[in-house]
Amino acid sequence: MDEEALPAKVGDSVADEVDEPSGPRKGNTLTAASHIITAVIGAGVLALPYAVANFGWGGGPPMLLMFGAVSLYSSMLLADLYRYPGPDKGKRNPTYMHCVRSFLGPKQVWLCGIVQYLVIVILCVGYNVVASISMAAIRRADCFHGNYSCKPDLWQYCVIFGACQIVFSQIPDLSQATALSVVAAVMSITYASIGLGLSIGKATEHTHSHGTAAGVSIASVGPAAKAYLIFASLGQTAFAFIYSFVLVEIEDTLHAKEGMSEARQMKRANWIGICVTTFYYIAIGCIGYAAFGNDSPSNLLTGFGFYNPWWLLDLANLCVVIHIIGTWQVIAQPFFAFVEGAIYRRFQRSKLLHSGFNIPLWKGRILRLRVFSLIWRTAFVCFTTVMAALFPFFNDIVGIIGSLGFWPLSVHFPFEMHIAQRKLTRSSPKVILLRALDVFFFFIAVCGIIGNVYGLTQDTKGWEAFGNGYTG
Repeated sequence: MDEEALPAKVGDSVADEVDEPSGPRKGNTLTAASHIITAVIGAGVLALPYAVANFGWGGGPPMLLMFGAVSLYSSMLLADLYRYPGPDKGKRNPTYMHCVRSFLGPKQVWLCGIVQYLVIVILCVGYNVVASISMAAIRRADCFHGNYSCKPDLWQYCVIFGACQIVFSQIPDLSQATALSVVAAVMSITYASIGLGLSIGKATEHTHSHGTAAGVSIASVGPAAKAYLIFASLGQTAFAFIYSFVLVEIEDTLHAKEGMSEARQMKRANWIGICVTTFYYIAIGCIGYAAFGNDSPSNLLTGFGFYNPWWLLDLANLCVVIHIIGTWQVIAQPFFAFVEGAIYRRFQRSKLLHSGFNIPLWKGRILRLRVFSLIWRTAFVCFTTVMAALFPFFNDIVGIIGSLGFWPLSVHFPFEMHIAQRKLTRSSPKVILLRALDVFFFFIAVCGIIGNVYGLTQDTKGWEAFGNGYTG
């Protein structure tokens, strides 16, 4: 991490510089709850019926409840960490990494930053895969209903998505991408609702299995494959709940009122946002499983468990594409800002790096582009596009992301920061319980990585990079 971008030592927050924000903080409980819902409901919801199928009715719903409960608890801890020493007083920590710095020190910031930005890079690859699969599904559905066969070239859709992102990535910063983010939020709710509605309709049919207590049977896949499927499903479920690293930034939008600190408002927002999304996830995961049983597709909208109404499926997949375009920017813009900030500070006197040009827009507006930003952002988009074309496997990618990110960002760091903030002793019952949960979710993360890496190796057998093919 760039040392100039963070406070100098534990307890020194960048709040010294930003204790009053550069712009007015006008957020409230409802706006924060809406941001949480926007951040949580995403492409990961499409893999939940498949994850529940691998656990069955006996393990699927409890698994979703477990992840939801831990996410809610850790989000409450993060709400109290917004101020140092906190929870309702002290200097602001405007980002997740500033919280880590204030309570755990600079060495932990390095570990947090490596994990956080690695997750962001893989997310950008994964989102390209999701959008490309949805575009290919639209094409495939149109071919099916036009009574002619076609086999979409998935890599071509990866390139199309990448070309769109090269353009949108020239938006200077996240604050200027608000409209794109709002449209993405509407799209996410739309396609999730369509998927839920179609699942309810199919689940009411009585001509197929509605699942079993143990899910996919050991007899049909073998003991080893069943274990790998369970491990992979843990990572895929974790991906659906990986959003903790944006909660502190959301809290930084809140306006403190008399008798209502940012932490109190954020806790109310957490209750609303996370309970709503957890309920939504359980509904889609369980009803989707009831609709397809042990044959649940890996992607609810592109696995072709639904064929009609085809226009509604096309609409849902179009919504996925639009949503991912906006979400990709929400994820990537902070990474762009971090890299560019570090480079510009380190080479302050470089005229070449700071050179740029203006592009006239509508109504007299001007877009200022820096040469370095243009080259770096374009190169990053090209890299993630190539990786998506090489590894277009939806469930495996999201499972690896969830396994890598959920444990450190949603469990380990929030728990350790809470222990440091409250100055709890190692022998206290609460610390023992928290660290036991920490170890438990670390084990889940390791299992998730093993299962999804194994799945990736199986899926790549016979796969021809940049060749014809389709994976849902």
